[in-house]
Amino acid sequence: MAELPGSANNESLDFSEPSARKAMNFAILSSCFGAVSQIMVRESSIIILYAGKLGAGRFLSLVSTSAQLLAICLFIIPVSYLMEHTGKKKIVLPAVLVTMAGILTIAAAGFFGDKGRIILLTGLLLFSVS
Repeated sequence: MAELPGSANNESLDFSEPSARKAMNFAILSSCFGAVSQIMVRESSIIILYAGKLGAGRFLSLVSTSAQLLAICLFIIPVSYLMEHTGKKKIVLPAVLVTMAGILTIAAAGFFGDKGRIILLTGLLLFSVS
């Protein structure tokens, strides 16, 4: 067991081969899934095509790609302050759950017919806020 220098509560970390390999696998998986959602919503026209298939107008198609950037501009300072005072571990899990809810809501929007546009917008807002 190795001690992490500067650790606030002197927790020790296990750097043995099996635990290091497991941690590396989790890091790779989380990066892959995070990249998929970023590419799907922000970096490509997939979400614009999806919104068009649901009958969304031009405005909703444009909002679908810019909502996340707008949320970052509005919430980065308040969320940073909140993370500094409550701790990163207490913020990360709710953020991941909200992101999951947003992605699942976006995916389910196609099953709701006429209400699909509203559900798509709700999912995009959930995804963007997280």
